[in-house]
Amino acid sequence: MDRPKRTRASFEKFFDMIGKALSEQIEFVCSDRWKPYLQLIAKHCTQALNSLDRFHVVAKMNLALDEVHAAEARRLVQDGYEPVLKFARTIRAHRELLLNYFRARKAYSSGVIEGLNNKAKVTLRKAYGFRTFGAMEIALYLVLGKLPEPELTRRFY
Repeated sequence: MDRPKRTRASFEKFFDMIGKALSEQIEFVCSDRWKPYLQLIAKHCTQALNSLDRFHVVAKMNLALDEVHAAEARRLVQDGYEPVLKFARTIRAHRELLLNYFRARKAYSSGVIEGLNNKAKVTLRKAYGFRTFGAMEIALYLVLGKLPEPELTRRFY
């Protein structure tokens, strides 16, 4: 099933679906800075206090920090410093531990655990805003245990 595109028209359909009366009862909205969101929220949610989602604010800050980091790395390379040398020193310092992987005939890896950790991290990012640990815990059980999602979680009202 194709997900609807993020367009002004698709967001307008949401307000058509819930109706004017319910739209005007909304008290709080948390959104990103996308202009159609801001305009349509102001138009339909006349009583709502709209705030920017801090996830999006922090994401923008992280992008700016990444640009500074990349520029600094380029400057270090131009000045003759090799970030790769640090990696080589790390490899040398842990040579025996790295070779043990081959001595064990590549039979052991933490790849499965790392995969589960990654799934948990993605789920926690998606669960951003859950107010209780219990709600977050249920989300983790659903994803890591591959349990079916209850139908009522997809309902708006």
